[in-house]
Amino acid sequence: MLIVVSGRVSIIIPAYNSSAYLCEAIDSALGQTHSDVEVVVVNDGSTDDTDSIIESRYMDRITYIQQPNAGLSAARNAGILASTGEFISFLDADDRILPEMAENLSNKLADHQECGLAYGGWYQINQTGERYGESDLDNAPSGRVFHELFKRGLFEVGTLMLRRSILAKSGLFDPALPQLEDRDMWMRVAFYADFISVPVHVAEIRSVTNSMSRNWAQRKVANDLLVRKMHTFLRSKGQPLSLLTHLRRNLNRHYPAQCVQDAFKSYWAADYSTAWRKMLRGVIASPGYLRNRGVWAVLVKSVMRGGMNNGS
Repeated sequence: MLIVVSGRVSIIIPAYNSSAYLCEAIDSALGQTHSDVEVVVVNDGSTDDTDSIIESRYMDRITYIQQPNAGLSAARNAGILASTGEFISFLDADDRILPEMAENLSNKLADHQECGLAYGGWYQINQTGERYGESDLDNAPSGRVFHELFKRGLFEVGTLMLRRSILAKSGLFDPALPQLEDRDMWMRVAFYADFISVPVHVAEIRSVTNSMSRNWAQRKVANDLLVRKMHTFLRSKGQPLSLLTHLRRNLNRHYPAQCVQDAFKSYWAADYSTAWRKMLRGVIASPGYLRNRGVWAVLVKSVMRGGMNNGS
């Protein structure tokens, strides 16, 4: 029988061949100012040196789960089922949380019993861990955000905290979704509980250009599955099916937006070939980006610096 410890924060870190940044993630979770933090690392069938890192540095300080590769949702679910905290957070193995994250979000949930999820802002970091951007703390709604989540994403996975009890209504992550499992989860949670925004940055989210979210074929499958799933959910709950129009529009914006974002990163890294190629893909998919002066600047300057000649 699971014993839930009041006030405890469980931080769940799924890991699959992510040893390059894993120590940074675990150290940030262990370095929290909150008095009662449980760190659960789920090794989802890694073939790199994740095992040796855990065994040599962390075994006496974390809960460690090993399982055959089953995907991100299954790994997060395994962590939830093994954890004991009243509150639950999720940290991807290439990201970091700031020292007061657990304290800030758990205090907010303790003060607002009507809320099932609290979230804060984040800094964007590059592959070497340097900050280059941050989220907008002034445009983060609280309250009933169920409809809003069909129009846009509000936060990154590493910036939120769930009240465990809400999972009895919302359910766990859906392993059938190859991507967007987090978006699906937050929409279900938002139907049953209020969200509350905490106007502080609580995490550092790393941009990794070869991440799963760049698998566009898989993303298209996930888009279709999520829309169908939400269609069934909305009908069962008596909610307007017109929300699906907003969801489709939002999901379809992801590919060009990601291309443009990657183009800017490549340009700043002086990789002009990749910058030109990515930006061209973005504006072909969504010509509206051509109204942005920065987009034109990257296209023109990348060409001037040899991007077209070196591109494939």
